[in-house]
Amino acid sequence: MSVPGLYRVRLWRGGSGSFLRIIFAGALFTIAAEAHSDTGSNPNQQVAKVGSRVITAREFLERYEFLPWPQRHRKDAAGALKREFLYALIAEKLLAADALEQGMSREGAYRGKTLEVESGFVRDALYRDEVVREVKVTDAELWEAYRKSKVEFLIKALQFRKGSDAQLAWNLVRSEQAFDSIAADDSVPVENEETRNDTLQVRFGDYVPQVEDSLYALRVGGVTPPLRVDDHFYVIKLVRRISDPVLTQDEFAEKRHDLESILRCRKEQKRAEEFLHEFLAGTKGVVKGESLKAVAREIHRVLAESLPDASRNRIWLTLDGCDKAREALASRWSDSLLAVNDSVWTVGRFVKLLYDDNFSVPDSSMRAVRNGIDGTITLLIRHSYLTREGYRRQLQYDPSVREDMAMWEDNTLANILKERVRDTIDASEDEMKAHYQKYREELESPVEINIREVLLDNLQSVDEVMVRLDAGEAFEALARKYSERTWAARKGGEFGFFPVHALGDIGAVAAKLKVGERYGPLQIPEGYSIFEVIGKRMPPTREVRSFEGMRSEIRAAILNAKEHKLVTAALGKLSKRFEIMINERLLDSLKVSSVPMMTYRYLGFGGRTIAVPFVERLLDWVPEWKPESVPLP
Repeated sequence: MSVPGLYRVRLWRGGSGSFLRIIFAGALFTIAAEAHSDTGSNPNQQVAKVGSRVITAREFLERYEFLPWPQRHRKDAAGALKREFLYALIAEKLLAADALEQGMSREGAYRGKTLEVESGFVRDALYRDEVVREVKVTDAELWEAYRKSKVEFLIKALQFRKGSDAQLAWNLVRSEQAFDSIAADDSVPVENEETRNDTLQVRFGDYVPQVEDSLYALRVGGVTPPLRVDDHFYVIKLVRRISDPVLTQDEFAEKRHDLESILRCRKEQKRAEEFLHEFLAGTKGVVKGESLKAVAREIHRVLAESLPDASRNRIWLTLDGCDKAREALASRWSDSLLAVNDSVWTVGRFVKLLYDDNFSVPDSSMRAVRNGIDGTITLLIRHSYLTREGYRRQLQYDPSVREDMAMWEDNTLANILKERVRDTIDASEDEMKAHYQKYREELESPVEINIREVLLDNLQSVDEVMVRLDAGEAFEALARKYSERTWAARKGGEFGFFPVHALGDIGAVAAKLKVGERYGPLQIPEGYSIFEVIGKRMPPTREVRSFEGMRSEIRAAILNAKEHKLVTAALGKLSKRFEIMINERLLDSLKVSSVPMMTYRYLGFGGRTIAVPFVERLLDWVPEWKPESVPLP
């Protein structure tokens, strides 16, 4: 058991340091990602070369390990899966090379998409210069941390939303009213009602330093005065202290790495706060008051109509709420809200950012909404000045930034080329009706599958849903709240039984899963799909959905098929135009895991991005390039 908000891990470090990895088997943990550790002495060895473009061992391993891929769990197929993944990477490089030749790198769409990613990496490089390189952890500090780690605390904690409520509880304790009686008193507005009587176990590094220092200074039976952590207040009682006085060099050596990570994280946080306080002194942005008031008013309105999330004690801005705000703010959508340096944030851009960043408040009061919006504006201003300083120092040319950007630039070029292809196609009425007839005929296929799905349109929502699934929240409830596929969301994300070929990539992956297995996020044209198989059966005779009821899905399926066909044909030609070379020996030697996962990279000074760009599973061009290739699993 834990008290919401009290446990805290601050991941300031970027670059090759801090990542958040989501394991689809269910665990959520942080790692220091050093994917090149399995590439031998040189992570820049070339696994493949496509024209003048190279795929290094580092890029291959990071993108393979940090992204989901079908059948990654099959250890017996690791060799074939590595080759399949490499072919998909080669396809991306081929499309990027063609897009570059067509001059797409000079277009505004390309610069706009890459600039946002590059800006984050530039701030990250500035963080390394001003924070990481300034932080040192001494042996004396490590030994003191080791000594503290030998003490274990058993505590009880009360959580409050208001400081006045926490002060009231503290005053009652000072007047000799028993702590446990306060915890049981329903008249005291305690937030953590389910855990307020629980005894929690705490060790060094579990809590923020402010709470931790108070515990070390507290006598057994003592109670802390109100402690503020973010937007909550805590009153904590020390129930018992368990100390192990035996200190050994062997145990110290064993714990050294973990202790150093804790101390470095805390020192980096302190150094970052010092730097920001000095650097940001006097900086400002220009906020248009009427636009800000209008946004706050509408966000307050839609949040007031929402129910609080019982598991998080917060109210979140949902897609439905965002759409309602957009309708109400339609006349102001293009008005300026914030101007910082050379950047202008319109009302529309700002509201979309709130949704993309999972905007939430502890309650639906106007004060809470304004505080949340003010915090977002402050972060935008901060990032703008930090980014400008990074570019002033020309950190966009830093080797680590250029290395990171290389894969993002190729991925962006490839995606722009595919978007151009999609812009040239459409689905006629006759084609949609023919597809519908085919769908009806496929009802006679040997197996039908039923799934539940949450369809999302941004990675922040993917992260939120994955965390909640990991915490045990019901898939159906999350589908109703988050899924963009509205007709299924109304049924808790359930599709009903359908032929495996009726839903493209989702059906292809679902066909290979067992009942009860979950997969995702799978990138599809509509967004990111997380789904679980809830049933398989032989198809009975049943009534089929009408053509009109499936029109939008049929059109999307036709466009996807046409796009895939055109892109595959283009890749076949490009594979003959650009020389492709593969280092088979190096590819075979690369060690990979068999755990599908999704990984996020936390950037210096705040912010995050998906660790590496998604890789689309484009493989149908391979037989034309390499007819003798072995069938993939």
